[in-house]
Amino acid sequence: MLKKQKENVQPQIYLPTYIEQHKQRMRRQRTKEESKVLEQRRDNAKGKRQDEEEGSIGGSTSTEEGSSGGSTSTEVDIDQAASEAAAIAKAREERAQQQHEAARQEAFRLEALRLEAERYASVKAQQEHEAARSSMMEAQQHEQQRAAAQHKVITWCKANGFSDMHTKKRTLVPLSSAKIPLHEAVKQNNAEIVGLFVQLGVDKEVKNSKGKTALEVATALNKDGSLHSILALLK
Repeated sequence: MLKKQKENVQPQIYLPTYIEQHKQRMRRQRTKEESKVLEQRRDNAKGKRQDEEEGSIGGSTSTEEGSSGGSTSTEVDIDQAASEAAAIAKAREERAQQQHEAARQEAFRLEALRLEAERYASVKAQQEHEAARSSMMEAQQHEQQRAAAQHKVITWCKANGFSDMHTKKRTLVPLSSAKIPLHEAVKQNNAEIVGLFVQLGVDKEVKNSKGKTALEVATALNKDGSLHSILALLK
């Protein structure tokens, strides 16, 4: 029973540890993405400086106004890159928050499943315990009832000259006849003993010296309906 309970129980989830591990993964991912953005910005700036130097060497006749225009264009590119990096960082933060919330909800779901599994296992174990206890009590009660029935039958058999409920008793007159415990109880209109005989497994089809079963004897004697209960037991 304990083995079945263990199989039904879900693995235990510790929410604080699970969420902290998820946060650490998100921080590492965010750091990698920021490093990529900064590296890209440095590469872009380096490439632009190289282009400007080549342009300055190739066009020595450029005017101061042209130089100022190039500087302004570089500043605009840097601002645009910074804006794009901020947008990326914001989107990354929102995504991290969403993932964190999803992880938190998943942890709570797993914890709820674990608790439900424990509750189900506990209820099932209690039910099995109660069923086993009830079955044992019923068996004990049945055995007590059977012992009481056997005691009453033995007492009746001894009082009427029978060794047990299965053995016939020979009579002196006539010599060929024999009394049968079940038939004798029917003749005495003893419904309790007849019922105990049936309960303990007596052969209801056994016939007396006249070839009559106990049911046939009871039917013949039931002139005024006084053997109605015995007839019900023998049918």
